[in-house]
Amino acid sequence: MENRDKEKVRIKDLEREIERLRKTLKEKDRVSNVGRQMAGMDHYIKNILNKLEGGSYMVNTGMRRNKSDIVSRGWSIVDANLSQISDLVMNLLLVSKEPAKNQEWCSPNDIAQDVFDLLGQRGGNHREALAKACEPDMDEYYLGVKEVHRCLLNIGTYIVETCNTVSDQGEPCTLLLKTVKAEEGIRFEIIVDGADLPDAISGKFIERIDPAEGKEFGLIVARHIAEGEGGTISLETGPGKGFTFTLYFPSRVSE
Repeated sequence: MENRDKEKVRIKDLEREIERLRKTLKEKDRVSNVGRQMAGMDHYIKNILNKLEGGSYMVNTGMRRNKSDIVSRGWSIVDANLSQISDLVMNLLLVSKEPAKNQEWCSPNDIAQDVFDLLGQRGGNHREALAKACEPDMDEYYLGVKEVHRCLLNIGTYIVETCNTVSDQGEPCTLLLKTVKAEEGIRFEIIVDGADLPDAISGKFIERIDPAEGKEFGLIVARHIAEGEGGTISLETGPGKGFTFTLYFPSRVSE
């Protein structure tokens, strides 16, 4: 009996060690993947910094010459690229650390509303193309609020940029953000109508995206976040011009 008990203890110790090694290997693989993804983003980062420098120069020049139109154009460049660099820094902070379970009771509709408002600020001249449909009488859910918010914002930002490009070419494009009650969780849907799936992700599942130009890095981070929260991201194309991102997060529901 004593030998059997010792063997059980030894097996338990081995199981714990195997689990520790598994987590270590997984973390090393995650960090190396992020490193590989960052390696191809030098041009993207330099491009943002060059635009910031150019916009800042226009602002200073306009102020010296008392030309409000030059100041306005310069500031619009600075403002747009500050958002991009802020997103990049936030995404790097999220993927460079071990996922943490900072969950709390919250309203998915509140998260969707805040993301919707932020996307409206980034929508340029095409804010009228944004719409939302939050499910009424939504319960509170136990979620990682910051993580879900960032995940949704990353995907929404990528889509807004896609829609703006299409709209600039004269094609109508709309984006609909929805919240939907799901079994044992919550579902967010971002439905795009009037735009084809971008070439950068066309024909690929989200984890095989190459962020060579930088814009797709947010999608990769969104996938990391969803996995860390035990959720999923799926992508479907419509019969015509259109596609849908669906984000599912498991959660307990408040009584």
